[in-house]
Amino acid sequence: MRKPLVTKIETPAAQGDGSYLEFRRPTWGERRKMLKDIEALEGPALEDYVLKLLFERLEGWNWQDAEGKELPLPKQVEHLSGFTDEEIELLYDISGRAIKGILRYTEDDEKN
Repeated sequence: MRKPLVTKIETPAAQGDGSYLEFRRPTWGERRKMLKDIEALEGPALEDYVLKLLFERLEGWNWQDAEGKELPLPKQVEHLSGFTDEEIELLYDISGRAIKGILRYTEDDEKN
């Protein structure tokens, strides 16, 4: 049976122990298109593209704000305004790893 494209990623560095997010990994064809798309981009246009990828592929999470309230999944840039630098860096890192094809399904995903 084919492994699912959604992978669960533990996020303790950004949100503390027990935190995670679920990210839909691109297929090989989708990733090739992404790589072609980003060749011509730089600066704000590249940032916008990576954020669009994030908003489309973030499937779920258990992240909370500083008061312990559940954070809704971001769907536009304005939703990120209250996030910490560590949280934003992690989200960019995950999106970048997906584009590069190094975001992998792991044995931990099979347990969840």
